[in-house]
Amino acid sequence: MSRNDATRVFSRAIQFTLWWETGGDLERGAPHTDPEDVGGFTCWGLAQRFHPMIDVASLTRAQAEAYYFENYWRRGQCHKMRAPVAVAHFDCFVNRPPEKAVGVLQHVVGAVVDGELGSRTLAALDYAILHAEFDPATQQSGAYAIALRLVDRRCDENIRKWRRENKWTHVEGLASRWVALAALVATTPDAITAS
Repeated sequence: MSRNDATRVFSRAIQFTLWWETGGDLERGAPHTDPEDVGGFTCWGLAQRFHPMIDVASLTRAQAEAYYFENYWRRGQCHKMRAPVAVAHFDCFVNRPPEKAVGVLQHVVGAVVDGELGSRTLAALDYAILHAEFDPATQQSGAYAIALRLVDRRCDENIRKWRRENKWTHVEGLASRWVALAALVATTPDAITAS
């Protein structure tokens, strides 16, 4: 795959994620402190508490994108995945602890759920894509079907968590995000692979 194709897939994913992480404030990155967010001060979707090695308040958009590329896209091994799966996994990887995001992927592809994203999980992903049956509900198969199952599984896990914690205020906003993510995944050209 060409470098331009890989860049297009990441650009598609980061544009989506930054829009949702900033509430559409793509000029300033929506700097804020939410009393209900344990991450404290946040800018560009990066909470200072969870990213102590950088000064999130001083990041430009280009710097934030570079940080996401190295610490989420590459660390999440999205560059080794088919484009629709890479986009869905990236958004999950941004919003979950890494081992949880990997666990979601492993559950969906039938791999051992150990939170480690290695060659066995990637092989299970390739196998799942190859053998994913056509889903009449989504009208998708292959990489699209797996990517949409990732979105569905993440939605299901969060709803169960919020039900336990009685935190229903998050549901409406994140449900909108998941619907938009499913639409993005469904329109990401599979011919452009992220590997």
